[in-house]
Amino acid sequence: FHLISVMRDALGPRRKRTKKGPPKYARKGFVTMAEARVPADLPEPMPLAQAVFTLMAEQHGRSISAAKKVIRRGEIWVDGERRKTLWNVTGGELIEWQPRMASGQQLDASEVPVGKELVVAFEDEVMAVVEKPQGVPSVGPNGWTAERLLSFFLQPAQALGAIHRPRVAHRLDSATGGLLCCAKTRPALTGL
Repeated sequence: FHLISVMRDALGPRRKRTKKGPPKYARKGFVTMAEARVPADLPEPMPLAQAVFTLMAEQHGRSISAAKKVIRRGEIWVDGERRKTLWNVTGGELIEWQPRMASGQQLDASEVPVGKELVVAFEDEVMAVVEKPQGVPSVGPNGWTAERLLSFFLQPAQALGAIHRPRVAHRLDSATGGLLCCAKTRPALTGL
């Protein structure tokens, strides 16, 4: 222990660590849609999901599990920091809901193997309809699935609730070719 104290004396006082990463206002592709301050006079700590459910009932008032999903997606920030669902608020914290406003970039279609190309039949800001070729699975854990191929052929979404990569709204068997509805935003995915 003596050696450690000698080294501390030689190095001087400890410096506080600073937070790394961009400030909350610099989150690219996200926008603050709602914010609420936790009352300072809370009798006891409250789970973050309960606070989001209670304070942002208009946006996430369906259930506590809906509030937990929003927290898991990383859209809820407490005093400028992303928190997990098990975090407890004690009072006075600022809770912000920052949903994604833009999806990821479109990938280069020249990287797609021959015979796996998707034909875009319809596309707008929130959804698309593509023609899936035979032999391509709609979804799957790996390989060239239709869901993976969507990012190569669809334009990125620039709408509220945009998901990072487009998702298929239903499935077709691998051996079946045909039209496949795809969502580019969360509201479109639940609506389809």
